[in-house]
Amino acid sequence: MYWDEGVDVWENPANFKFRHTEDDEYANGEGLYVYPGTKDRVGFDGPVPSMRFFWIREAVEDYEYIKLLRAKGEDDFIKEQTLPFLRHIGDWDDNIDALNAARRNMGKLLSESN
Repeated sequence: MYWDEGVDVWENPANFKFRHTEDDEYANGEGLYVYPGTKDRVGFDGPVPSMRFFWIREAVEDYEYIKLLRAKGEDDFIKEQTLPFLRHIGDWDDNIDALNAARRNMGKLLSESN
């Protein structure tokens, strides 16, 4: 969550100069989980979460659904929902519709079992 003073990270997020190199190598801040919000840019002064931050939150919620379902002995259901698009750590399908359907199905089963 670093940016150089005076740099507009909304226009150029690659503003973090690597200090250990002599070359002018720049990176995207330190990943920029939040951006500096200003009244003129976003309507308020304060941090603005990035899409990266949004997806981390979504992943944590997915983990919680799976954890709750496993505690209820629903391992087969979890596999049925996730294996069509998430087969292995290096083998997945970026099908957001399948992901959202699995989330809805898991949430529905959790809400029905309470």
